[in-house]
Amino acid sequence: MMKDKIALQLIILFVTGLSLWSCSDETEKYPVDNGNDDMLLNIQALNAQLPATSKCVVYIFSKTQASDPFKLKDSVHLSENGRRVLPYIANNWQDNSFRFLFISVPAENSGIELKNLSGNDLVKGTDTWDQIRITTSDPSLVSGDCYFGIVDDTPANIASTRVISGQMKRFVGQMVIDIYRGKDTDNAEDIINSEVFSVLDRVKEIEITYSGLSNAISFDESGNIQTLSTHGSDIIATYPIVTQDDFWRVPVTNTADENNPFLTQAAVGTLGSVRIGGIFGFPANETVRVNAVFRYYDTTAHCGLLVHTHDKYCHEKADITQPLRCTLAEHTHTQDCGYDQRSIVLKLPKGDESELLSIMPNMYTVNKAAINYDRIIDVTRNGDFSMAIDWVSNN
Repeated sequence: MMKDKIALQLIILFVTGLSLWSCSDETEKYPVDNGNDDMLLNIQALNAQLPATSKCVVYIFSKTQASDPFKLKDSVHLSENGRRVLPYIANNWQDNSFRFLFISVPAENSGIELKNLSGNDLVKGTDTWDQIRITTSDPSLVSGDCYFGIVDDTPANIASTRVISGQMKRFVGQMVIDIYRGKDTDNAEDIINSEVFSVLDRVKEIEITYSGLSNAISFDESGNIQTLSTHGSDIIATYPIVTQDDFWRVPVTNTADENNPFLTQAAVGTLGSVRIGGIFGFPANETVRVNAVFRYYDTTAHCGLLVHTHDKYCHEKADITQPLRCTLAEHTHTQDCGYDQRSIVLKLPKGDESELLSIMPNMYTVNKAAINYDRIIDVTRNGDFSMAIDWVSNN
């Protein structure tokens, strides 16, 4: 038995890639004279309350020998005030080393769970590190608010520092599409026509089908994410576009507006360029296909009227003060004139290429499409997309 009872206060510090959670830094002491050789472990989130829309669980693994696998020792749900107290028998902290796995996901309708190889809940003292799986029952429910952090430490260091810093980052990635004017993806240009707001002018809706998304991941011994199975069903996401005038023009800025929250200016920063923010997904290694259908209004109106605005030549003696002699009525085409609805399809990868798309954790999969025109609708008649793919950190 230990001669001195030890009250060990362990502070879990969460640092996400987006912000530092801030909560009460109040310190609490707990009595330890309970007749046993217990070491009271106080797990406390520092500087922030957990977001109301998230739930965070810390899974504690340990091993006795360096060659042993990490085995699940316990887990703790951090409460809204980020504070939990766990009693441990002192001998249990004589293990060789510990691994702390932080998982934070939306509290409602995330469909994300931590399971073992058999698809069952984890069993303390039985399931090992190589048996855990993060799974989703429905990849369409995966959001950007899915974070993890892994910390390896020893009992001696824990007792010495009393702080474990868990660097939280996304274990999901996002598919995005950048579309802009340019001869190729390396030579982005501003749109030329001053009457065009963006490359999506006249587009009314975008429907994107995602195939080959992953529904499970695991971790290797070093804590790196490993991709596992893929989901059998396609996921279809529809993005209706709200336009602001009768000409179906789509203004886009660096900041998404409430009308079209999935649209921002593309990373190239050129005038009229567009970034379409797609779904978040589990990491996938060359299994994903994307089929984007852009539905738009054609440029030929059904009203049968000519577009006409009176000028001085419509008046006698080419003088605007003289009587009108023009027999044409002034007319500007509006949505009421009636237009056919057509579509153009963007396939990623193009055609039947064998190298499919990947989703990287904590990264954007940026699918870049350059067109040699101001509007995507003109590609249907005159050309094609120039394509390239990059992966960019989304911290």
